[in-house]
Amino acid sequence: MNVDVSFIKVFRFKERYRAELRAEFFNALNRADSGLPAHSVGVANFGIINSAAAGRNTQIAARIEF
Repeated sequence: MNVDVSFIKVFRFKERYRAELRAEFFNALNRADSGLPAHSVGVANFGIINSAAAGRNTQIAARIEF
């Protein structure tokens, strides 16, 4: 289960201009999503998990409208 979070702040200048700041966090709690263990009986890595999904990702953006 991934928890994604975003924060947005909008600034208005006069009546025509607008600026937006945005920060987004994907997998915000940084939970491990492990792969499946090796399932071939008789090999040296039987039952060992060798992979995992990516950790937390962060994205920051700024936008100006006029």
